[in-house]
Amino acid sequence: CFWLALSGQTTDIVALATVQQSPLLYFCIAFFPRLLCGLLSGLVCRGMKRICRGKGTLAYAVTGAVGSLCNTVLYLGALYLLIRDLLASLYHIDVGAVGAMVLSVATTNGLLEAVLSCVLTAAICRALGALGSKKGEAS
Repeated sequence: CFWLALSGQTTDIVALATVQQSPLLYFCIAFFPRLLCGLLSGLVCRGMKRICRGKGTLAYAVTGAVGSLCNTVLYLGALYLLIRDLLASLYHIDVGAVGAMVLSVATTNGLLEAVLSCVLTAAICRALGALGSKKGEAS
């Protein structure tokens, strides 16, 4: 995302406008939420595995949902905190309405992504776990 925005090869108008304003600012918006999301997801998974002993699928499902919500909240939060004036001018809305716009995106897209991530993460991790245990038996 960052490279595409920097090179102008994206259709994301928010990314393009932010890069024009400040490449460093867009770097922070593009990278830090994603890095924190990975870190927090790993910590949640570790904690959930301790809580859900023997119920790995539940731990993975919760981790998937939390990871997705973390990404949504951190990314949209960074947009709101760092470039709300730019968002207002891009979408021709009042600066006071940017919070409502960000919140509506978080609740519609964010919740759907969290549900899908919950299901897919649990299914994929369960399949990988089964594959790993079968591979271990064959050795």
